[in-house]
Amino acid sequence: MSNLRVGAIDSVNGNNAISVAADGKSTFSSTPVGVGMTYVGSISTADGSAAIDGLHINNLFSANYDYYKVFYRVVRPAARVEDYMAVRFGNGGVIISDGTAVRGHMQYRKFNSTSEGIYYYYSSKGIHQIHGSVDGGAGPFWTGELMISNPFSSTIPTSIFSNCVMFQSTSTSEGNKWYEHAASAEDWGDATSATDMRFVCIAGNSQGTDVTYTNSMGPVSGNFTVFGLKS
Repeated sequence: MSNLRVGAIDSVNGNNAISVAADGKSTFSSTPVGVGMTYVGSISTADGSAAIDGLHINNLFSANYDYYKVFYRVVRPAARVEDYMAVRFGNGGVIISDGTAVRGHMQYRKFNSTSEGIYYYYSSKGIHQIHGSVDGGAGPFWTGELMISNPFSSTIPTSIFSNCVMFQSTSTSEGNKWYEHAASAEDWGDATSATDMRFVCIAGNSQGTDVTYTNSMGPVSGNFTVFGLKS
């Protein structure tokens, strides 16, 4: 049996559609649409390179997709006071803030325990608080998956749904692990088109008090990967 060897596959009008490297990896010249979840971007930041904007990607969202699936691990490597994980969106490299109100909540359950509760979130500056709250020691993190609906639309409010496991810092007991599920959405009147996304660790609030960009934020490391899906 012989193998067909190609370096590229072109479209009917001669434009390159798929390139095949020597190691067998295929690269699409245009983003595939209508073929299930498609990889659109990722970032990985080491603890030593942690920064407030250490988990930020531009040009993720477009008209190609309506829904996005995000797999993440967000770490606050240093001992600090910032205790909540949040998502911020941007457009054209500029973070969305003034004029965008968002509301949300998070339910948590402690592993191997009956301890559970609910947090309530609000921000008048587009800060989607999602998970928390971690202790002040070094190295706590959140790891899980998140769905974003209609981030590129300027008429449909962007909404987020996230599930994660939260690990307190290594300075606490092994029992301090939590399952959390959360949701957040823009107000009807504040639907804003986004192209960019950032995970942050912020000094937040669990009782619905307004959280803004004046709240302190800590350096983050970790990684996240994003896939798009067209309705």
